[in-house]
Amino acid sequence: MTHPDFKAKECPYDCWGNGACDPFSGRCSCNSRWTGLYCERIIGDFRIPEHNKTWYKPKAGITWQWQLQDEIDQSFDVDLYDVDVDTSATVISQLHDAGRKVMCYFSAGSWEEFRMDEAKLAQSIRGGPLDFGEGDVFTDEAWLDLRRMDMILEVMLERIDLARDKGCDAIEYDNLDMYIHDHNIPGAEFDLKIQLQFNIWLAEQAHARGMAVALKNSNEFSMFLADTFDMVVNEECWIFGNCDNYWPFINR
Repeated sequence: MTHPDFKAKECPYDCWGNGACDPFSGRCSCNSRWTGLYCERIIGDFRIPEHNKTWYKPKAGITWQWQLQDEIDQSFDVDLYDVDVDTSATVISQLHDAGRKVMCYFSAGSWEEFRMDEAKLAQSIRGGPLDFGEGDVFTDEAWLDLRRMDMILEVMLERIDLARDKGCDAIEYDNLDMYIHDHNIPGAEFDLKIQLQFNIWLAEQAHARGMAVALKNSNEFSMFLADTFDMVVNEECWIFGNCDNYWPFINR
């Protein structure tokens, strides 16, 4: 029995549906396959390593250069370079020697035909091409079926470790917004929980390896991810008039 004035405490995100909320403490008790303060992480080989919570934390107002293709032009006097994760460790080291921080890019939400590890993401978990409307279609990429984390997470960990081993200070994860797009995966119905669990897992794996994380576009998820991601890389919010959606990052 409880006192008539007792008010149960709520758990953040309702434990993502992966556990039970203790009404007295407001803490989650996770089901067998889940872990984390809010039961947001899959346990097993994909657990978040323990770490000292120190990583590069960019300040507002830094200058940066974004170049994902061709030979990197190192002549820009900026604080941060954003390059592809396949950029050589030599170039990354040269940028460090020049006093630059380096962020490394890859798409975590899609299969990319040109990646060396593309065959590890099986055809069975690929959806349709990335189609953002008005002819903006990437036929050499396909959305990944996030229901099959067991076939995706290991590949992502290998890429995150690659970024760490090359000396990247941060990672720019692209295409973390499949939830709002036409993914063309047969029989797949996703809710926001699956998308955000994946995004948070990626961020915390990078943090555990001493790297910052950037949210690419995905302005719709800012209110959920501003406490986990360190910054945003946006391409066209001024054109589409949705820059204000990033207020959780701007005002924190």
